[in-house]
Amino acid sequence: GIPVYAEIEVAFRIAEAEAPGQNRWVAITGTNGKSTRTTWIAEMLRRAAPDTERSVALAGNIGEPLSDFLGTGPRDFGCEMSSFQLEAIDRFHASVAVLTNVTPDHLDRYASFSDYAEAKARLFARQTAGDFAVLNADDAYARALPVPAKRILFSRQGKPGNGAASSVPSVWLEAGALVSNVGGARHEV
Repeated sequence: GIPVYAEIEVAFRIAEAEAPGQNRWVAITGTNGKSTRTTWIAEMLRRAAPDTERSVALAGNIGEPLSDFLGTGPRDFGCEMSSFQLEAIDRFHASVAVLTNVTPDHLDRYASFSDYAEAKARLFARQTAGDFAVLNADDAYARALPVPAKRILFSRQGKPGNGAASSVPSVWLEAGALVSNVGGARHEV
């Protein structure tokens, strides 16, 4: 009857108690690409406000444990989350959660692909309508995942545009450019 939590769950609770509502949480999961995307996002957060004293923590399944950043004040957290860590979270809440893809993996631990995919989906369970779920439109599981947050799709294969997906804010590759319609207007990066 005693709950067992992942280190990231315990550290999340402590970080939120230390700076209630002041931390920003971006969490990335998926079968492939977690480390690359988490590192990239943490670097973007660092460069977004270089003149502030707000720190960025690259933590979770990459870099240092989340608990290494406790007691250091409010910060932005870029957290890589494995399926193993996601099995043992309860209150962890990312305001931005990213799902790169879900393909059969760790089937020595999980009874089925469905069980593995459900572990990945736990990242989105605590999200609310004010949060963002960034999902890979090129991955059938990620594209179809029901989430309570605002959906943003990304694709390497062009603008997501089948059915309801055509009205979802998206980021995609087109003619060698990164294109976004997040915020309503089309922008090329």
